[in-house]
Amino acid sequence: MTARSGRPRIGWLLLLVVMLFFAIFFRTRPMRRVDAGIRWLANQAAVGGELQNPSYRAPEALFVLLAFLILTPLAGLLLFTLLQFVATIVEGMLESMGRILGLPARRSRRFSVFARALVFVGTASLAYGGSQIWLPRCLWVLGLVARAYLTLRS
Repeated sequence: MTARSGRPRIGWLLLLVVMLFFAIFFRTRPMRRVDAGIRWLANQAAVGGELQNPSYRAPEALFVLLAFLILTPLAGLLLFTLLQFVATIVEGMLESMGRILGLPARRSRRFSVFARALVFVGTASLAYGGSQIWLPRCLWVLGLVARAYLTLRS
């Protein structure tokens, strides 16, 4: 075994040791702030009487958590794909305008970077501007998930 082939094994071993250290460190440390945040979300007035029926409380809580864990990554992937699609359309429009203006084709990489930055800054601006529309609903969903978590934990 040469020194070069031994390096990746040492790197993986070091990564495993660091991950184990963080797992032990964060598992044994009290997470008061996280618990306080979860309780705050669960006790919001908007969540109201959700998950209060004693006979169906645990199955409903399990269903809410599983649905959240399964559907959230899919929604994130869909949003990311949609943003990439819009960025590609804007990039094509900017490249066409660049050709009309007579810019050289080798600058198309700059169009790509500019188009993606333009789309993501525009999306962030729209999300911030319309936060009165989507933020209360998101807080309600997070409160429901927090209440389901607390129900299953107890």
